[in-house]
Amino acid sequence: MMTSSDFFGTLNKFIATFDSALEVVQRIEALKIAEEKKALAQRAKEKTKKAAKAAMAAKNVSDILAQEPKGKMDLSGQRKQFADPFAGPNTDVDSEPKGEVKQSSPSPTSTKNSAAVAESEQGANDGNPRAALMT
Repeated sequence: MMTSSDFFGTLNKFIATFDSALEVVQRIEALKIAEEKKALAQRAKEKTKKAAKAAMAAKNVSDILAQEPKGKMDLSGQRKQFADPFAGPNTDVDSEPKGEVKQSSPSPTSTKNSAAVAESEQGANDGNPRAALMT
């Protein structure tokens, strides 16, 4: 037979050994959990890098496709040259004698402009004495 002191001594050794083994197992499990978190973070980082790289490539492609060919300027935001109805038709100054201005041949747009100028002059001559001075 076993005495009570031997029984409780054996029981205390078992509990101490069990507690030390439990600490080792908990440390191992904590390391595994940390490694899994690290691997998961690494995969998420790689996934975001791939997504960012794909987005950058798509942006570069769209920028290249949207880019206008070189040598052509977009003048749509600029003011039109003869927007003023009193500006008159196109005139070119040649290197002929000073003081003489050579008139260029009217283009289709200048004939429209001159017709608009003539109409505005007729309406302006009725009540505006300065309009006669501008012609």
